[in-house]
Amino acid sequence: MIMDTATQNSCIELVKEYDEEIEFQEKCRVRNKLYLILRPYLLIWVKEGFRKKGKWEEDGYILSLSWDTFLYSLSYYKRDGHFITHFRNYSLFYLLSIANINCSLNTNTVPVEEIDKQVDINEVLYFCENVLNDYSTLKKFKRLVEENLRGEYVQIFEDALLSMSPYPPYRINREKELKINHYRYIEAKKVFRTIIAFLLE
Repeated sequence: MIMDTATQNSCIELVKEYDEEIEFQEKCRVRNKLYLILRPYLLIWVKEGFRKKGKWEEDGYILSLSWDTFLYSLSYYKRDGHFITHFRNYSLFYLLSIANINCSLNTNTVPVEEIDKQVDINEVLYFCENVLNDYSTLKKFKRLVEENLRGEYVQIFEDALLSMSPYPPYRINREKELKINHYRYIEAKKVFRTIIAFLLE
C-alpha cells in the first residue's frame, strides 16, 4: 500500500501543526487526525512486524498496537525526515523490540509494564542483539565499530540503541562501568543515536 505525495504532504503539515500547537486539546485533535490518516498503513506494518516473527494476533490487539507504534514513531520524527519511511521503520522497530523483550524474558502472557523493573544485563544485551539481527544495516554498523574503535565504544553504541527501547528498564547507562569521561560518553552516545536514527530512516 503506497501513500501518494499529496497525502504525505498533508501528514507532514499535520506534524508541523502538532509540533507548533501549544493548546493541549487542539494538539490532541491534530494528533488524532494524523493517526486516522496513517491507521490503514500502521495496521499493515503491525501485521508485517508479526509476520517477521511468525506470529498472528487478533485484530483488536493489532489495532491497539497501531496506536502505540504511531505514538512511538511520532515522538522520533524530525521534520526533514522521509515521512512514510520513518513511520514504517520505527513502527517495525517498536514491534520487534516488544517481541524480543517478551521472548528474552519468557513473559508472553505478562504485559510489558508489569515486568519486574530489575532486569539482568544479559537479558538486555540479548534484546539488543535480536533487534540488530532484524536490522542488517545496524548490525553492519556495529561490526564497523567493533573493528575500528576501542571496546568501550561498542558498549556506548549498545547503550545508544537501548536508549530508544520502548521498555524503560532497558535504557541502560554504563558510563560508570566503563570508567569513561562523562562528556565523552554523552557526546559519543549522542552521535551514535544520530547515526542509528539515520540508519532507521
